[in-house]
Amino acid sequence: MYKKPELQSTNGIQYRLIGKGEMAELTRAFNWSSTPVGPIKEWPSHLKTTVNILVNSKFPVFLWWGKDLIQFYNDEYRKTLGDVGKHPAALGQKGKECWGEIWHIINPLIEKVLATGEAVWSEDQLVPIYRNGTLEDVYWTFCYSPLYRDTGEVDGVLVVCIETTEKIIATKKFEEMNEEIKSSLEQKVSERTIELEKINKELQSFAYIASHDLQEPLRKIQTYSDRILDKENENLSENGKEYFRRLQSSANRMQVLIMDLLEYSRTNNIDLKIENTDLNSLVAEVTNEIKEVINLKHAVIEADKLCEAFVIPYQFRQVMQNLISNSLKFSKEGVPPVIKIHSEIKSGKDFSCDQLSSSLEYCHLSFSDNGIGFEPQYKFRIFEMFQRLNGRSEYEGTGIGLAIVNKIVENHKGVILANSELGRGATFDIYIPHFEPKN
Repeated sequence: MYKKPELQSTNGIQYRLIGKGEMAELTRAFNWSSTPVGPIKEWPSHLKTTVNILVNSKFPVFLWWGKDLIQFYNDEYRKTLGDVGKHPAALGQKGKECWGEIWHIINPLIEKVLATGEAVWSEDQLVPIYRNGTLEDVYWTFCYSPLYRDTGEVDGVLVVCIETTEKIIATKKFEEMNEEIKSSLEQKVSERTIELEKINKELQSFAYIASHDLQEPLRKIQTYSDRILDKENENLSENGKEYFRRLQSSANRMQVLIMDLLEYSRTNNIDLKIENTDLNSLVAEVTNEIKEVINLKHAVIEADKLCEAFVIPYQFRQVMQNLISNSLKFSKEGVPPVIKIHSEIKSGKDFSCDQLSSSLEYCHLSFSDNGIGFEPQYKFRIFEMFQRLNGRSEYEGTGIGLAIVNKIVENHKGVILANSELGRGATFDIYIPHFEPKN
């Protein structure tokens, strides 16, 4: 059981140094008479009070006292001194003798407090100390405060501190790790950029081949087969005529496929600029271009007053054309197609789409129709290249149109979703970030 130390009398006033830790015992047992501080019974009252607070504090506390800066410290501070180093010689020692290796760092701080009577504070400062048999780099957050006597003069410097070495080491390791990750990512991005540039050049080469080298012989096949059927029709057997008609049909499909592939390759053009675009004008351009088909099918296109959006106009016109044409193509037999186009601008968090950022605004475009629809399990597959849910004999096409739409939406950092049930029409929802890009 802890027993309070005996009282010491100073001019009739009794005083005891209370505490039961290692440093309290060492402080009581220390021969203070051998130092300029003198025996405990002769200490001034503010020193006694300060030392009592110091030895009982659960926070690292250190005291320099008098003109020789005689040292006191508590158990929590003692832990920072390590096993082989300053302790226990530092107790009662003069500051300059104890901290010779770092005196050039700490003495200016001490002198400033003694001269001005104002506290000095520092965070995560490197102050090396000799401990555990070596000079270690140690980081501290500390406050040097003046200790006043009753007359208002500064008698000492009280240090409240905490070692932050582990925090600094962890922070440095984290920063180094981040730097390594950043360097690795930059290298991967650089490699990917080079790869994409190579792909882009290949696509440009393909586009040239598709628009010239492939289409030229195809046009000749179409031209000569037309001439044969026209000029030599009487000389051909019925089987011969059928073979030429099939040849023409295949050549026409090939031309459509080449044009679609060429259109898909153009979606990779990274030089096109995003502009604030009136979507109403794009719808008007598309409906005017395909008005014959619209009239033939007695289709109705209901477009709200659409918003403006930051898009690549040429590419988004292609989106409009492909989706409207898709609805016209897959309409129900004998039922006039009704295509509804709606737009709105809201925060990502206000849409029921997990792929959107809650911190961004989006322009939402919705295309819905009353066509034949498709089974829900195909809602992702339909955006893949060459995917057809219906036979060529029923519906013409190459299976690239929706892949082009998907690619263009990706170019805009957007999201496209498809929802449908067989026989109940289809809805395509497009979400494009609504902000002006930085050039």
